[in-house]
Amino acid sequence: SGIPGMFKFSTVAALNEYLADRSFITGFAPSANDAAIAKTLTLEQVAEFPNVARWMSNILSYTLVEMSAFPGEVTVFEAAKPAAEPAAEAAAEAADEAEEDDDMDLFGSDDDDEWEAEMEKRAKEAQDRIDARNAAKGKDTAGKSMIVLDIKVWDDTIDLDALAKAVAAIELNGCTWGEPKKVAVAFGMFKLSQPVVVVDDLCGVDDLEGAIMELEDLVQSVDVVSFNKL
Repeated sequence: SGIPGMFKFSTVAALNEYLADRSFITGFAPSANDAAIAKTLTLEQVAEFPNVARWMSNILSYTLVEMSAFPGEVTVFEAAKPAAEPAAEAAAEAADEAEEDDDMDLFGSDDDDEWEAEMEKRAKEAQDRIDARNAAKGKDTAGKSMIVLDIKVWDDTIDLDALAKAVAAIELNGCTWGEPKKVAVAFGMFKLSQPVVVVDDLCGVDDLEGAIMELEDLVQSVDVVSFNKL
């Protein structure tokens, strides 16, 4: 199917081929292009394209405020350049509002909660359709879950990039690590927010926590932030 207004990827299939060996649209971190495309597509459109579905799942793990603050300009749409300046201003305003409300809004805004709930609903509906098609083809329809872990380190001397690589190197049956991100805690300290998709019958939270806690020189604690069935 086509992607309205986009000249770089005229179809989802073209985008799927492009993402075969990439985690993001440009560079090695989320950008305004990722946010723009993710807001254009639906989970129903990407269900049959594994590379786009993987990328989409990663981008939708961010909140609306975080997505609006992704760096760079939108360059994949024909109308991108005229809209770049207002988009940048909107992102800066959203970031300022998020910073001002940080002490009071500990659990995210109602809008974010509603958006995340809608994304979870749509993800489950899309997964149900995929499972139904797979069942008709005789494929495995084992249940899966998306889990987000908070990994806290001992102090600010710990290299989070090295920690992210160490976690990604952990091999567990039925476990697929997503793209981690650094999250500021306080006083210059950061933690690692690590998404992971697991096959429910093969890998559980205890398995994940136990494997990560074996990195005892780096990791102080592991907590479950969210646990959603796919």
